Amino acid sequence: MSLILRESLTSAQGYKWASDWDSIYSKIWHERAERQYEYDCEHGIGAFQRKEQEELQKAHQFFVDFEKKYMGD
Repeated sequence: MSLILRESLTSAQGYKWASDWDSIYSKIWHERAERQYEYDCEHGIGAFQRKEQEELQKAHQFFVDFEKKYMGD
């Protein structure tokens, strides 16, 4: 994680270390785009998004089942 020194009105010295969230998010999205491109090249256009949607649906179903089993209906 990259840290940068930013001016801050809240600190006594006027400066504090803060993470550079723009560069962090940019790196995350760049890596995701590369994974999506590689997966889609191998499995067809839109395959990455379909796979991602299936994984999200499985996670959602897990929590639905968990709530029914342990929280009552």
